[in-house]
Amino acid sequence: MSRAQRRAAWLGRHRTAAGPAASAPVAHVRPAIRLHIGELALHGLPPLPRHDVAEAVRTELTSLIAAEGLPAHLRDAGRTDRVRGTPITLPRGGQGAAAGSRIARSVFGGSGR
Repeated sequence: MSRAQRRAAWLGRHRTAAGPAASAPVAHVRPAIRLHIGELALHGLPPLPRHDVAEAVRTELTSLIAAEGLPAHLRDAGRTDRVRGTPITLPRGGQGAAAGSRIARSVFGGSGR
């Protein structure tokens, strides 16, 4: 049996009369995204616990991308060495996790490179 014949037989067994996907819902699959943050360069911020900031940035960015997909300015950047966020302000005495979350939202909604 040739490949074409095997394919035709398989299609005949798995297709319904209404078409190939008539009985199954269509699933929208998002592409896999690999996010690697090698270094966070934070200028003008008060001293904060760096590991808390980094973990909050990673967690918040992961949540935002999972919920909303990759924004165009990041999608168009492809593989890049630098991404700029929008300016942020932090309240005095702010915690590292809160700062990291704001930084992530700044990068997610930011201006790109």
